[in-house]
Amino acid sequence: MAYKLKITPEAEKDLDEIRDYIATRFMSEQALTNTLGGIRDTILKLSDFPEIGIDVSQRVNKQFSKKHTLRMIIAGSYLVFYVFDGRGVSVLRVLYQKRDWVTIFR
Repeated sequence: MAYKLKITPEAEKDLDEIRDYIATRFMSEQALTNTLGGIRDTILKLSDFPEIGIDVSQRVNKQFSKKHTLRMIIAGSYLVFYVFDGRGVSVLRVLYQKRDWVTIFR
């Protein structure tokens, strides 16, 4: 069963920043295609397997609701953060692995 998938404006902004960084820093269409394609494939996988990521709610000491937990899945050098409510997946952020994501979510 495929669940509804929503990308929040913050996650869209993250993806735009990743695109801009790779295009400016590496000037490689192939690097851009590989990186964004890998992130996209990971996000699309969540619509079929929404509980595949690990629960990181306790790590950030934040519960979105009694039923919703903050989950994370790795997409290459990036981390995709999302919540699953039983009906759909909302992608909240897409962050570089070395960023202090715990502080960002607190």
